[in-house]
Amino acid sequence: MWLVSFALASDVGVRAHLRLDGDLTDSVGAFDGTANGGSGYGQGVCGLASNLTNDRWVSLPDALATGLTAWSVSVWFRPAFGQPWDRVWDFGSHQDIDGGFFLSTHNVRTSAITATAHADMNTPFDASCAVSAQDAFWYHGVFTWEDGVGGHFWLDGVDCGTIPAGTVPSLASFTPAELNLKVGASNWPAEDPTFVGRIDELRIYDRALSPTEAVVLHSVPCGPFTDSDGDQVPDSIDACVGDDATGDGDSDGYCADLDCDDAQASAYPGATVIPGDGLDNDCSGDADECWIDADLDGYGGVGPASSSSAGCAGAGEASIGGDCQDDDPAVHTGAHEVCDGADQDCDGFVDEDLPTLLWYTDLDGDGVGGEEAGVGCGPPVPHAVLLGGDCDDTDATTYPGAPLRCGADHDCDGLEDDVPEAQWYPDEDGDGWGVAPGIPACDPPEGHAAVVGDCDDTRASVYPGAPEVCDGIDHDCDGELAATRSWWADADGDGYGAGFPAEGCEAPEGSAPVDGDCDDSDPGVHPEAPEACDDVDQDCDGETDEGCDAPVELGLACDHAPVLTLGWLARR
Repeated sequence: MWLVSFALASDVGVRAHLRLDGDLTDSVGAFDGTANGGSGYGQGVCGLASNLTNDRWVSLPDALATGLTAWSVSVWFRPAFGQPWDRVWDFGSHQDIDGGFFLSTHNVRTSAITATAHADMNTPFDASCAVSAQDAFWYHGVFTWEDGVGGHFWLDGVDCGTIPAGTVPSLASFTPAELNLKVGASNWPAEDPTFVGRIDELRIYDRALSPTEAVVLHSVPCGPFTDSDGDQVPDSIDACVGDDATGDGDSDGYCADLDCDDAQASAYPGATVIPGDGLDNDCSGDADECWIDADLDGYGGVGPASSSSAGCAGAGEASIGGDCQDDDPAVHTGAHEVCDGADQDCDGFVDEDLPTLLWYTDLDGDGVGGEEAGVGCGPPVPHAVLLGGDCDDTDATTYPGAPLRCGADHDCDGLEDDVPEAQWYPDEDGDGWGVAPGIPACDPPEGHAAVVGDCDDTRASVYPGAPEVCDGIDHDCDGELAATRSWWADADGDGYGAGFPAEGCEAPEGSAPVDGDCDDSDPGVHPEAPEACDDVDQDCDGETDEGCDAPVELGLACDHAPVLTLGWLARR
């Protein structure tokens, strides 16, 4: 057994290798990546992968590509959702110049994953395999360039075509100020969106890789690239590592020394179990393995278990395992991941490959958040919203686009509001009530009031609700004057008048509010006076001396006993 120096045995010519297993470190040199907007990580092809979102991408040092006349890029990428002209990587192009290279998952011209080189915006050159990128699928791309030779693009080990030599500038022609190496973002950010998804195993070489190397990088994404038996096939994908003489009798990719049944192509380590065929398909030592499927979703959670029927067709059995929660039929291998903080597809990650959104905390409940709450497919904290920009998250009347008022910046535009929210009305008499028309102002102008409705702005005693006075003026502005009444002349001052009445609010001198005095010269005569037996009508009822039964002497009241005179007796 011997060790052969295979073309990729030590990653010959690699200038940078970002494994992206939780950081942006270059494992072979000093060309570490820099996160722009932060960088999260999720499951990748080899360990973890960099998780990029709409506002997160990675930049590489300019020195990585400075002066290169031949170079290659190998990268694994998994789009979360496609966007026209998004960039897996973009090298050499700059907003102030035309010329460069990029890889896009959704090239509008080709409607496919495409590597593009351009000398200017009007002369692009595309190399495409006509493969439309699907969300949540991993792809592997290799792009090579050599000045005087041209470029080449492979997708998943398949030759996608060439780009002619001399059609685009060399990276060596760019100055450091012009050279931009971006991963997940475009050098035309105003026109093109950032890549949303995952990037893994980014390798950049200072030479053009061969077609064989492009295929090997796809077949062996994680390395190492060693060839123990010298057959030019890396050990990690060699069916007969160390001894080709043992052969592969059933051509299933596993040599006899590794295959548990080299006469059956359906039996080899890791093969899919075919229930009921009587074979140990996966070389586990058991035939017809079945798993207990408690939630009857077709995926077993506990096993293997012996089957009572061929093909694992018994009740509560499944021929496929991997159910990490066998009491929930919505959870199993291959299930659709939903944003709920749980691992539906049993891959050890939660809410992966879902759109990652930036959330803001909305403390005042006006629908616009202030401080960043975090990122995720759903709200990371209570009261989190997708819209940010609230300049005062303690005031529900203050947010971008809020109605303008006086005295503060309510619409969060950085300027104090200057739109009045009140009308002020001229108040000449200073009684607190003004007259129309009013004028808008934040602060009350001098000689103005906040309320309108004064019917006489020259009298401070006249305004709505003022006390009414009997002076012929409408003081309370209700359209009516104070009520008047009748007054009769009362010459004898006994409180009862006579004659024709006069109208007025207040009593004229020598008047009374009631009439009926039949003798206004005698204060003892009026409608309420007591009657006396004197042949006079004191109570003005038209009768005299009522209640007297016999002649009386002058001056006696009618209710006294009669006084008889001697003359009256003699006549009797």
